Amino acid sequence: MKKIAVLAMLIILISACKKKGCTDALAENYSTEAKKDDGTCTYAQTKFIGTFNTNQTCYYGGDTTFSMSVTEGPSKAEIVINNFGNFDVSVKATVAGGNISFKEDIAGITYEGTGYIVGNTLTINYEVCETYYYPCSDPEICSLTGTK
Repeated sequence: MKKIAVLAMLIILISACKKKGCTDALAENYSTEAKKDDGTCTYAQTKFIGTFNTNQTCYYGGDTTFSMSVTEGPSKAEIVINNFGNFDVSVKATVAGGNISFKEDIAGITYEGTGYIVGNTLTINYEVCETYYYPCSDPEICSLTGTK
């Protein structure tokens, strides 16, 4: 009987000692040692979520100001940039830490670029080209800076 009690106590102790933490490999605070998810996972995409007052400079289009919003994407490693470049399109970007990258073909136009966020400031450099002629020899090259 003592052996069964000791065995039961050992099983309880082993199961109680499973290290808790973030078990999602896409999260910034992923722990390879965690065996049980404790709900504390944080994702890089959340840094980008919000509405940005944006200033943009394009080679051919000149300077513009507009509002742009960023929402969660279809996965934890993606965001959707709405009213991107003041073109009234939504571009899906892949997030890696504080950086993004994208290449979207929308209605015959290719939008391709990279960006990063520092604090509340999002900077994106990109080019626009007709998809039929991609890669372009003379794309519209733009740089935008948005502040939450």
